[in-house]
Amino acid sequence: MFADLVKAFMNMCAGFFSWRTTSIENQAESEVIKDKRQAEKRTEDQEDLLFAMSILLQKYLPVFSRRDRLRAQIYINKVKKVN
Repeated sequence: MFADLVKAFMNMCAGFFSWRTTSIENQAESEVIKDKRQAEKRTEDQEDLLFAMSILLQKYLPVFSRRDRLRAQIYINKVKKVN
């Protein structure tokens, strides 16, 4: 009877550690998913910022020198291709 009690206690402990390991693995997976979502949001925000900057460049394009206008137009075209 005592052996059965010890065996049951050990099975209970093994079950707890198994549950804890699974819980930690699931938590790690959810952290990866959260990080991925945050990275996607940051990327979208950066794309929006680049697009806004290209609009600003277009506004002041006539003020630039010829060389700067050409370079700015290249950057604007690259941003428009991305969006």
